[in-house]
Amino acid sequence: AVDVATAGRVSVSASLDGTVRLWSLDRDRALRTSNQHSKPPDAVAITADGQTIASGADDARILIYDAQLNLRHDLNNAVGPSALAFAPSGRKLLTGSAAKGQDR
Repeated sequence: AVDVATAGRVSVSASLDGTVRLWSLDRDRALRTSNQHSKPPDAVAITADGQTIASGADDARILIYDAQLNLRHDLNNAVGPSALAFAPSGRKLLTGSAAKGQDR
């Protein structure tokens, strides 16, 4: 999974090796890496300003990080999300999953 900040300078990716990476699009390299999930993350999202990042995995956790990939919130969810997206304001995180009734 991948998402790009609207500002266009950074992106975030989720990999099968279990990592979440913050990328510099100017330098074409990873800036930071996190491996906080116990299973590979399936979804990632980044706010338009690139200051907040979210990741979700089948470990039924949604993790919220700052722009340095420091963990800020660990949210338990009934199931792992298959999709994440921040609202344009960056103040709300929307989640989607394959489980009936779990979309928020």
